[in-house]
Amino acid sequence: MDYNNFDHPYLYSLYSLEDSTKCVRFVEISCIVIMQNYFKEKHLFFNPVISIKELFPILKSLKTNYEFQFRDLIKWIEEEHKNEIDLLKKIVKERFIDFDNLIQLFPIDGLLLIHTKDQWLIKIKFWESLRKIDSLPIFPISEEDKIYTELVARGKIFIKYAIGHYFL
Repeated sequence: MDYNNFDHPYLYSLYSLEDSTKCVRFVEISCIVIMQNYFKEKHLFFNPVISIKELFPILKSLKTNYEFQFRDLIKWIEEEHKNEIDLLKKIVKERFIDFDNLIQLFPIDGLLLIHTKDQWLIKIKFWESLRKIDSLPIFPISEEDKIYTELVARGKIFIKYAIGHYFL
């Protein structure tokens, strides 16, 4: 991939992809602010460099929220982590996972903790071998699950009868 041949010249001024070190150097302050929100423990305003390995857990969020700003970065991460992405697709399809790959299922700041509005924490304890995803204390639902269909239907009813923006 030719990282210096961007479709939009403006994107080159946002960040630079350093292929030899597998790092990204963020140049534009708006990109540094975005990344600082993901990596609160890092001091990106002093050293705006992040390794591609650190960026992989936030790939889905980058694609959803910042695809235009980070289009080439997203492509680079996907190329570098092709095996992990394929493994994740297989895990989701087969519905079995081992503990070491759990972070692929729940990529939340590199921690195996889920924060809710009620400040509950759900810790997933270590286990050996493979485990069925549905047997975990918390797991992602798919569009084929019955509960998914029920939740979508309830959400549509709520939106239909909600009065004003205070309820949405």
